[in-house]
This record gives sequence, C-alpha cells and structure tokens, in this order.
Amino acid sequence: MGLSHNFYRVFLLLLISAIMVTFLSKAGTYAYENVFLETNGFKQNTSIAGIDVSKQSNKEAAAKIKEKMIQWQGNSSLTLTLFDQEVEFPMGDIHFLISESVATADQGIENKLYTDVNQTRLIEMLQDIGEEELVSQIDIKRLKTEIENWAGTLAQSNQIIYLEDMLVKNHQGKESFLSRSELSLKSGRSVDEWISNNHILTIQPGKSFSFLELVMSDNDHVLADDESSLIASAIYEAVLSSGLEVKERHTSTVLPDGIKPGYEAKIKRDESDLVLANESIYPYKIKLQTQNGRKLIVEVFGKDDSAWTYKARSGSYQSFEPKQIIQFKTGVINEQVINPGKPGYRIFIYRDVLDSNGKKLESKLMSQDFYLPVNKIMVKNKRPSIPENVTDSGINEDASENSLPEELESTHDENSLDSSTAEEEGQSDKNLSQETEEGE
Repeated sequence: MGLSHNFYRVFLLLLISAIMVTFLSKAGTYAYENVFLETNGFKQNTSIAGIDVSKQSNKEAAAKIKEKMIQWQGNSSLTLTLFDQEVEFPMGDIHFLISESVATADQGIENKLYTDVNQTRLIEMLQDIGEEELVSQIDIKRLKTEIENWAGTLAQSNQIIYLEDMLVKNHQGKESFLSRSELSLKSGRSVDEWISNNHILTIQPGKSFSFLELVMSDNDHVLADDESSLIASAIYEAVLSSGLEVKERHTSTVLPDGIKPGYEAKIKRDESDLVLANESIYPYKIKLQTQNGRKLIVEVFGKDDSAWTYKARSGSYQSFEPKQIIQFKTGVINEQVINPGKPGYRIFIYRDVLDSNGKKLESKLMSQDFYLPVNKIMVKNKRPSIPENVTDSGINEDASENSLPEELESTHDENSLDSSTAEEEGQSDKNLSQETEEGE
C-alpha cells in the first residue's frame, strides 16, 4: 500500500509540474507580445509587407499597415483573363488578416501580410467569363494562392493573371486524327516549296490563326493569290469537320478551277483572309503535304477527349447552266469556241455535331455560297437564223461572260432534301455566319 501511495504522489507532482511549465511558457509569450512589445515595440529591421514597424507596438504597427492597405486598394487593380474574355476582380473581396500578421511577425526580419480570398466567390466570378467545361479545368487553389500572395505584398500595380496558364494539364486525352481534305494541283512547284516551309500549322488554345498573315510573313516563298486560295480552301474544307471556329472567310463571284463548290476560301492580299479560332483548351495541328506535286493533302489533329465529333456536309445545291453567246466575224473559217463556259452554283454547307454513338445533336449552317455561271462564247463567220434558246450578240465582241439565268430557269435540285434540311435552308438568310463577297 505504501509503495502504491508514493507512486501516485510522485505522478501527481510530475503532472502539476508539467502544467505549470506549459502555463508559464504561454504566459511568457503572451507577456512578451502584449506587454513587452507594447512598451518597447518591434526590434530594429522588422517589417511586414515591406512596411517598417521597428520600435512600434502591435497597435501602432497594425494602424500603419491598415493605412497602407487602404491606399493600396485605391491604387491597384486585378484583371483575370481567359483567352478573349476578362473580368475585374473586386479589391474588396481580398480580406487582410492584419492582427494575425502582426501577432505572428518574427523580430528583425521581413514578414508577410496574410490575406484571404473566398474560394466560392472566386469560382462564381470565373463562371461569368468562360464555359463551364473550360472553367472546371482551372487550378482554383493555385489561382487563390497567387491572388493572396500578390495582395500580401501591398505593391501597387495593375495586375493581370492569365487563367489559360492555370489550366490543369489533362494527360488522358491524346492527339488524334480528326479530318482530312484533298485537292488536285495543276502546277505544284511553288506550292510544294511553300508547304515544305509551312507543313505544320499549330493553333494554340484561345488563339486565332490568319492564313493571310502567314503567307505575307514568308518572304522566302511567295505565293500568288490563286495558289494561296487553293491551299486555304483545302484547309477550310478540312477544319469544317473539326472543332475549330471559322471567324472570317470569303468567296469569289465565279467558282475558281480545282475548288469544290461550298469549300472555297478566297485569299487576296490586303483584302480577303481565312481566319480560324481555337476556343478549346487543347491545341490543334494542321498538317499539309503534297504528293508528286499533283495533289494537296490537309489533315487536322487534336485531342480526342470530347464526347462530341464534327462532320461537314453539303445540303442541296442548284446548278445553273451557262448561256451560249455567238459572235459573228468576217473571215472566220471554222467555228471557234472562245470560252467553253462553266455552270454556276448555289450550295449550303452544314456542320453536324454528333454524340459518341453518331447521333446528330445539332446542325449549324456554316455557309450559303452562290456562283455565277460563265457563258459559253463562240465565234462564227456566217450569221444564221437565231434559235430561241441562243443569245445573239451580233458583232458585239464585248458581250458579258457572266450572267444570271432569268428566274433560275436552268436550275435543278441534284440532292433531295428531307423536311428538316429544307427548314434549315429556309432560315439560311438569318443564320449565315460567313461573308460572301464579289471576287475578281
């Protein structure tokens, strides 16, 4: 019994001693921070957020920091940008923990000013400047920390944070083939040389691509406008079956040789351009190559992590047969064809959005193009009787080569339309997003 009694006495004594040591330690720290510092202030060379608080009490230091903080809020700004969108971050949403910063400051060194940004409020703000899918890829914790660290310096500035640099890297999606187009080349040497120097075009997330700027920047390999138009048209046809957006595109009055109706992208220096935009969070690559100088191939590659796919298609199109113009000249022995003519076209191009099962979710009208027919011009020596369906130009050698058929008399629908497509084309004038202009 005596041994057990002595054990408990010793244990109790040790417990009381431990409690006293802990209390005295805390009391000493409290006394130092709240009595000694209040009397003698911080040591020399002590600063908080660049503000010298040497020989100042806690209250004096806090008041000095608050004054500087108010001044900073009035003279600084923070802009968050996400590609082409931006929003001003309210300075009042940054909370400064002045008391905590003063209480925990170390003597004789530079100390940080603690701040806090409400994460829920930050997410709500981001949703106002970008699509939900894109915003969900932003590293919110990293963004919150960067704002807090910037504000904690109290360095007056107009700060810009580029949110595209804070997108979470997704390594699950891999670069995959998306679409392809082909065009025949008549004389491919200059095109060959240009493509050898520009065989891969990369469009980064949130960036735009101007084909005309690319052509004009390559001083070593000069392309004629018709050659530029041929390459741009092949690119345009390929990107229609991808997620790239078409921001600018032009067409000619008469369909150029070698280009499919509905897929022309006219290039003319200082006037007509093809501009594409990448509004996704991954880069797109456009690869160009030629085969034996006779064929141009364009392939589009991008990340294969979307549940959607895109497919370009033509709706109905009408063709307009050219009129025949006969000119009469003396001394012409045999009938001569001056211009064989070519038909005109009216065509609708759509981009279908498909789900993973190939079901059409949406159909967007990308363009409605119209090309005038080129009249066939013949020269004869003798003036015969004029058939009703032939235009007599007499001896007028300057007869117009292009004319619009009266009331579209020679049109014919080469593709039957279902009711949904017919309805889409009935609204085409309201929905067109591409510009058609007169060409050469």
